[in-house]
Amino acid sequence: QQQSPQALSPSAPLPEAALLLGLPPGALDAPISSLLADAPPPSPPMKRRRTEPETLQAPKERTAEIRQHLAVPAPEELRILTWNIDGLDEVRGPEGLMLRTLEAALEIARHRPLVVLLQEVVPQAIQLLSASQVLGSAYDFIVPDDPPLPYYVAILLDKRRLRRLGRAATVPFPTTRMGRQLLAVAVEMAGGQGTPMLLATAHLESTRDQAAERKRQLALSLRYVADHVGSVWPGSPAGARPL
Repeated sequence: QQQSPQALSPSAPLPEAALLLGLPPGALDAPISSLLADAPPPSPPMKRRRTEPETLQAPKERTAEIRQHLAVPAPEELRILTWNIDGLDEVRGPEGLMLRTLEAALEIARHRPLVVLLQEVVPQAIQLLSASQVLGSAYDFIVPDDPPLPYYVAILLDKRRLRRLGRAATVPFPTTRMGRQLLAVAVEMAGGQGTPMLLATAHLESTRDQAAERKRQLALSLRYVADHVGSVWPGSPAGARPL
């Protein structure tokens, strides 16, 4: 969603950072995947204050619907889906985040893309999406190394149809004020058919007054891709072909 334009001085807190700093410490690390109705039994819980909200449970019928779609053979056409899932949206709190994330998982399961490029993912959402009861049995999840803020991009690869070549690369944007980065990974089709591909996604700087920075980030991203096309991806297995 678009944010209202506002001037940001060098010392002013960013809207995203202010939102995250306002959350309780445990809210950023709580594994939403453990809240699934059909999740494995959790380890004995630690004592909690009585003021904490009751534990949420994802609708069991929704996770069953997701797995039902994933059981259908994947389409022959190669689909790539890109989606900003707006993980910082606070509407309806943790329950709203859980339900919106499950809706995103359901759409992914319905369309069965070969690759999913996500932006504005928060840790709770990635933990839920990657749970075996949701998309974890069908997709390999890739996230940036050491993101400076707890929201970032992610790449999902179809486990049956794609093979990763070497490690993914995290390329921080040097002048970002919002913790943004480029995430890239090289893959090939299972069985080695076709030419290896370089996949990349980024969440460019937000708001109207950051247009110049957004253009710099886009130029850096395009330059990074261009520099690697035609060469073997670092860390690829012996005999790997150029991208």
